Amino acid sequence: GGADAKNNPTKHTTGWHTDFQENFTIQLSGIKKWTLRRGNIRHPIRATTPHYCREASVVENQLKVARMSRKNYGFEYDDNNTLGEEKEIYLYPGDVLYFPSGMWHKVESVEAGVSMNVSLMGTTWASLVCNSLQHLLLGQDERWREVVTFRPPNASANHSGGDDGVARLQKLLGELPEIIRKFTTESGGAISLMPPALCYPQRRSGEVEEEEE
Repeated sequence: GGADAKNNPTKHTTGWHTDFQENFTIQLSGIKKWTLRRGNIRHPIRATTPHYCREASVVENQLKVARMSRKNYGFEYDDNNTLGEEKEIYLYPGDVLYFPSGMWHKVESVEAGVSMNVSLMGTTWASLVCNSLQHLLLGQDERWREVVTFRPPNASANHSGGDDGVARLQKLLGELPEIIRKFTTESGGAISLMPPALCYPQRRSGEVEEEEE
């Protein structure tokens, strides 16, 4: 995540694109016109930036990731990559707009001014589990801490077990289900991975906690 301030002149336009962060924009002065349209990629992990960069490597990377969710996803703003109708919103000084990741948007400066954008990146379930699993494995067995190398099949038996790289990895992977089973049944499992703030029921808007007698 991050934050940045923008000083945009009148008639400045930022073309259609999507972001992979959750975004909050604060209009400090001047007026901006936002045109928004829902994207059809759920939970994007890359942006789509035809307004900014069209290098082959950038386009390839963004499309590979997007097409994990939608096979015919393209690089341009069009009906193929969007859902619903366009919506226009004007931001005046003091206004705050939240727009989620994956939403197509175009921004025009109607009146010169300054705005601040705050971008936040949440943690995916895949990242939470994989990062936690890495910590678990590093403390589990010294073999998981080995540097990845290739050992010929005829390596000496007293040289780290004599396995080649594929055989060593196969053995480690074979032990992985039991490591995970023990973690989920004996070491806390899911509740031990979750951030503490997410382990409690959410309060509804306006709900007041009862005072203890």
